[in-house]
Amino acid sequence: LGGFCLVVTQEDHLAVSLETNLDLHYVVAHQQIEIKTSASRTVIPQEISLETAIKQWSNLGGFTAALFKNDKDLLAFCAQDFVVETHRKSQIPHFDELKELAVANGALIFGISGSGPSVFALCESNQTAMAVKESFDKLLTKKEHDYHLYSGSVDKKGVHELL
Repeated sequence: LGGFCLVVTQEDHLAVSLETNLDLHYVVAHQQIEIKTSASRTVIPQEISLETAIKQWSNLGGFTAALFKNDKDLLAFCAQDFVVETHRKSQIPHFDELKELAVANGALIFGISGSGPSVFALCESNQTAMAVKESFDKLLTKKEHDYHLYSGSVDKKGVHELL
């Protein structure tokens, strides 16, 4: 449930829970469209430049360090995706508009959840998250797809099982 995790290997189902003391709040917008993971993977190039790979890996390391150091500025800086977002965003209706709204309303981070169609914003406060959520609602009510919005606090413990 909740929090952050780093998937080390999908074959062995190995994931590492990443605990943090950052007080973060999320907003998830899920438009009621189907994007198959298998199809979504085909839009990502099989090869990327070394320069892009280095930027992506550097950001992953920085993002992970930011969680452990409780550094929101570093977290926001390292959240830029150089590989997936560029290629998958065209599959998600209104992606650019949602991202602009998230940033304009103070979100630290905006990105694609998994292969989509869900997108998320991470915010420093519940007040900011509610402003982002309200702006998403205003935009999406005017559009052609049904949608659901979710919000809450990010679990500081990291991903864990509830018994």
